[in-house]
Amino acid sequence: MICDFAETYGLFNYKELPPLTVATLLLGLRENSRVRMHVSGSRLTLDQMMEAAILDELRFLSWTKTKHGRRYNQKRVLKALQGDYEKKKEDLMSFGTPEEYERHMKQFER
Repeated sequence: MICDFAETYGLFNYKELPPLTVATLLLGLRENSRVRMHVSGSRLTLDQMMEAAILDELRFLSWTKTKHGRRYNQKRVLKALQGDYEKKKEDLMSFGTPEEYERHMKQFER
């Protein structure tokens, strides 16, 4: 709250103000202020969500034009930013050599 008040109103010691004034100033903060984002439980601003949704759609359109895109879905950037995907140990892969990687990728070729 100190950062938001300092940035928006130039106030550094809000504790000297009457509580009603502090509440009024809180309501006047922009939607993407730290306090309002925290209170609403949002991790992203509306602009960030819209940009991620646009990116997802562009990626989807490009991906569907490929061989793999006809068979497999990609994870959405917006969902990842919102924390909807949890990393699972079985989702991680590693390869000891480039040849191992190439053998693995051959199964997706058609």
